[in-house]
Amino acid sequence: MKTDLCGNHALCLLVPLDFPGLHYTWLCRSVHTQFPNTVFPNMSLITPYDTATRPAAPDTVHSRGCYGDGQFIFPGDNGSLSLNTARMTETETYVMFVIITKGARTAQQYQVVEVVQGDPPVSKIK
Repeated sequence: MKTDLCGNHALCLLVPLDFPGLHYTWLCRSVHTQFPNTVFPNMSLITPYDTATRPAAPDTVHSRGCYGDGQFIFPGDNGSLSLNTARMTETETYVMFVIITKGARTAQQYQVVEVVQGDPPVSKIK
């Protein structure tokens, strides 16, 4: 996965090339939780950076996705994602997944992003 900083308070994550027929789904969560059981239940979306093995309890800080709004899946079907790091929690570590499908084939990749203190908050890519 190619990464690129793109403007104020934003971090862009890019898939290197767009090919016809590919569909992209972008997901984001804290490393301190897993996705709810309704989010791609047949896929293993676990990383070596995770500190939890199951979804966070409802209405807790880690159960609300990257922006604290309860959304784990970003809208759209693009080969790129722009994150508003100003809406993310400082000193938190997140995992961004992209799931790419074409017909019956599926691939996935993840990127770990740490939001560090600053004004504006900045991101550290691992």
